[in-house]
Amino acid sequence: EKIPQVLDSVAIGQQWQDDVRVVLFVRLNDDVELDDALQQQIRQVIRANTTPRHVPAKIVAVTDIPRTISGKVVELAV
Repeated sequence: EKIPQVLDSVAIGQQWQDDVRVVLFVRLNDDVELDDALQQQIRQVIRANTTPRHVPAKIVAVTDIPRTISGKVVELAV
């Protein structure tokens, strides 16, 4: 909601080297590329609105976020 280039997103916790890291999947506007500047902007917004632990270790651009018929995100499909 705070970054106009991002249409939708879902974050998951991924087991990684004896810890859990946050991986953020983002669906972007058609004309937008997930470059270093946009990744930095996303991380800054998350850091400003949550805790440092919520800042994603990895950000991945996807074409769609899977949802159920009722509109809930299907995290198991991610």
